[in-house]
Amino acid sequence: MKNYKRVALVDHGAGDIQAARAHAHEFAELFNLSYEEIPGSLEYVRRLINGPWDNDDFVVVPPGQAVDSAPFMMLHAITLI
Repeated sequence: MKNYKRVALVDHGAGDIQAARAHAHEFAELFNLSYEEIPGSLEYVRRLINGPWDNDDFVVVPPGQAVDSAPFMMLHAITLI
């Protein structure tokens, strides 16, 4: 916990936000962290379930095709040290 500076609650518009807010505030107070609320969205989850599954956010593997690591390596550039 020593490297944490804040508790951030993402309000995606679903569920009991008042209960989540109270819990996040309690956690922040308990660990002497700042509290922040960030607006969010369920749009990614909707697209995951319903599509469209474009190449920018999803790796689409047709039925019967083997999965290898190549498409996943192209999603985000990560430098390993």
